Amino acid sequence: MMRILVLLLAALMLNGCDKLAGLIDSKVADAQAIGAACRLAQKQPSVCMAENPKQSPARILSGWQKTDDDIKNGTVDPSMSNAVRKDDEDSKDDDSKDSKDSKSSKNDKDE
Repeated sequence: MMRILVLLLAALMLNGCDKLAGLIDSKVADAQAIGAACRLAQKQPSVCMAENPKQSPARILSGWQKTDDDIKNGTVDPSMSNAVRKDDEDSKDDDSKDSKDSKSSKNDKDE
């Protein structure tokens, strides 16, 4: 009877190991994805690490470097990031004002 309990207990304990391994794998994948996203957003790795203190800095750096290599090799298009910087946003506003002004001046000439 004791042998059955020991075997049952061992089976239950070993059954949980794969769940722990799955959690660890997902945390690694999350940290690498954060690093990749930071590279696409043109952020420095140190900024990403500071923004995500619960993630492994080594894994964030690993994801950042892999994405950087992919960009350099042409595997990933760096323009796929939708991140808009403040100065880019200001220049877009200026461009849209200029195009509105040019349209209104065309309409004035037509009349």
